[in-house]
Amino acid sequence: MSFVQKTVLLFIGAHFLSSAVILLVFDLNAVNHFMNDFSWLHFFQDLYGTVTFYTACLGVFFFFIGTVIPLKKT
Repeated sequence: MSFVQKTVLLFIGAHFLSSAVILLVFDLNAVNHFMNDFSWLHFFQDLYGTVTFYTACLGVFFFFIGTVIPLKKT
């Protein structure tokens, strides 16, 4: 894999991860924080299977591929 390909994969991964963070903020904003039974564990369990979760998974996948695959020897 060339340097340009690795850089593109890293940028794609960073883009998906930043998009997931923005979606996470929107999901957190939709929760009523003033209720007495708010739980971070329950909040993150509810995120499983949502667009935010899959966007973060895509970001981690591309970022991981961009960092792990070695450069092509020329």
